[in-house]
Amino acid sequence: MAVATETRLALLKALDPTADVSKLSDKATEIDGQITKLYGKNGGEVKTKVWDKFKSIQIPKEATLDNEPTTLKKLDDLNKLWFASFFHKAKLIQEKAARAHQKETEKTKTADNNKEAGAAENKKDGDKKDECKATEEDKCDKTKCDWNAEKKQCKVKEGAVIISAAIKAPVLLAFLIL
Repeated sequence: MAVATETRLALLKALDPTADVSKLSDKATEIDGQITKLYGKNGGEVKTKVWDKFKSIQIPKEATLDNEPTTLKKLDDLNKLWFASFFHKAKLIQEKAARAHQKETEKTKTADNNKEAGAAENKKDGDKKDECKATEEDKCDKTKCDWNAEKKQCKVKEGAVIISAAIKAPVLLAFLIL
């Protein structure tokens, strides 16, 4: 079986993409070596080395119109072949999108964790004072705050800040671990 000139040119470009087409005869020995390696002597084993392997490629049932697993050889209709090829193309696109989404989610999660960790460091014990800004005794929240009658102001209970921090520390730790 003779090897076509087009095949030789394709192999020349595969071996050296910058090669000039006129140098085909100069690289004939190298190209013939590749042809023998890939397709047998003079390309005579193309059927067994390429086409038989190609025909035996397994096609999963999800990629077939009749929902039955098959081989590429048995896809005897162009519609079946197109469906299988589009299925695999869509699967590749879906996997690529899932990887991109996962990377974006990880970046966002890392940024959120860093932001929350920075906010937690900047927060001081007296940050709860904004919760106790009532100016009248009946509006002062007695569970978190104390009413100072002399100064007529609502103040955070001293123990409330510590309790609040003690409650939030394990929650923050658990969030950071996840």
